[in-house]
Amino acid sequence: MNSKDGLTTNQIAEREIKVQRLMTSKMVTSGNSFSGGQAAHAIGRSKRNETYTREQGKALCEYLERVKRLKSHSDGKKVVYSLPSSLNLNYQWVKPNGIPIGRYYQ
Repeated sequence: MNSKDGLTTNQIAEREIKVQRLMTSKMVTSGNSFSGGQAAHAIGRSKRNETYTREQGKALCEYLERVKRLKSHSDGKKVVYSLPSSLNLNYQWVKPNGIPIGRYYQ
């Protein structure tokens, strides 16, 4: 037990891999809200038979909420998670030459 969460270094490394998979998934980067079950589906790898339960996805989202990388709100019966507004990934970045990235002009 090395960390304050009671996890070993291998468990911390596995959690960081899951965090990276979740935070780079299209579901999160698009700015949509998602549930713990959807997060579990996003971090799972079906080709390797790595599936995760809704509770495992919810636990990962709660961890990300504690470290301020996600925010949550109740949507009726379930809790949904989304990116905080300070981490707006849909912001139109502009190159130094003034042309927005991803747009081509003639």
